[in-house]
Amino acid sequence: MKRRTLALFVLIFIAALLPSSVMAQDDDTTGFRLQITGSVTVAEDEVVGFLTAIDADVIIDGRVAGHVLVISGNTTINGRIEGDVLAIGGMLRFGPDAVVTGDVVYNDTTITTDSGADIQGTIREDLGIEFSQDFARFIAWISLANWAGTTFLALMAGVVFAGIGGRQLWGSAAAMTGKPVQSILLILLVTVILLTLATLLFFSIFGIPVGMVLLLVLAVIWMLGYIVAGTRIGAALTRRSVDTASDPHPYLPALVGITAIQMVALVPV
Repeated sequence: MKRRTLALFVLIFIAALLPSSVMAQDDDTTGFRLQITGSVTVAEDEVVGFLTAIDADVIIDGRVAGHVLVISGNTTINGRIEGDVLAIGGMLRFGPDAVVTGDVVYNDTTITTDSGADIQGTIREDLGIEFSQDFARFIAWISLANWAGTTFLALMAGVVFAGIGGRQLWGSAAAMTGKPVQSILLILLVTVILLTLATLLFFSIFGIPVGMVLLLVLAVIWMLGYIVAGTRIGAALTRRSVDTASDPHPYLPALVGITAIQMVALVPV
């Protein structure tokens, strides 16, 4: 069940890339059916190989030869399901003529079962502990890889900034604590202006490239501000004076400060 559940989610992501003309099949042919929003009905004389519905209501009066997956939708089953039923959110109702040869697994779902319904597998309110642990482990590794990548890039950018523009870096770091109100107001003003201009430009086809350039410039400004803040924190941690004469290239403060900020990012909040 765990592997099949994982396969269902993989199919969802693959199907999300399909054209909208394929997403909702209303023909009576046997095969895979995906419905996103709206509703879908499997008629009494209809056979579907596999049914997935996202944010859609489902009525099954016919036969599903495979599994049924419904996310954020209300499902009514009066027919035959020759596989598992997985419901996440919404309501799940089994009528008196419902037959399910597999398991029924639901989460955050209101389920009602008629006394005449024939569910041959197990009914449980969970998605499987093993699946949840695997998914959590996968997300943890992705997050760790992302943190390591961003930390490396930030450290390299700090070294380059300290080497090329050490005096400017020290000056900005000094202004951050010497004139905190002015620094905050300046960055807010620049952010608002660039975001507003970029948004307005996106309404024009010819302005889209310029808007994307402005967003890139804003990202660079934020990165520089991150390096400046890290350098100022690093100067305090290493007890260095914000003085360009004594240390024209603040490599150590930049590395220490950026590392300290990145380490704080690992603390769960």
